[in-house]
Amino acid sequence: MIKPNFLEKFSFKLAKWIGSPFSLLLHTIVFGGFLVLKYLGILTNPILFILTAGVCLEAIYLVIFVQMIVKNNTKSLTQLQGNIEEIKQEEQEVHKLMVNILHLAHQMKTLQHDFDTMKRRNGLRPGNGHKIHHSA
Repeated sequence: MIKPNFLEKFSFKLAKWIGSPFSLLLHTIVFGGFLVLKYLGILTNPILFILTAGVCLEAIYLVIFVQMIVKNNTKSLTQLQGNIEEIKQEEQEVHKLMVNILHLAHQMKTLQHDFDTMKRRNGLRPGNGHKIHHSA
């Protein structure tokens, strides 16, 4: 994963702040305050025009912030998906190994049984010598 530079870090922090409840409250107070000042006759139409232009610019920046976050999240999800695929492949390999181990254990048990049977046929007691122990 590529380490974000200063500008990217700053942009993500700013986008996070803009999406906060405090930012919502601040924007509501500021824009509501402008409307109250207009209603009281303190603000003129040219000033409201400048405010409208500022709000439009802010909306453009908000769209850019949202797009940056979506792009970053998509990149992270793609990396996670790659990790998941690697884990699935490893899981399949482990499963194959476990099946092979169980198969070998069964073969060893069968060999032990055959060896014990051969000992009985030859008049020897089965179980003498080395015996394969397995837990249930």
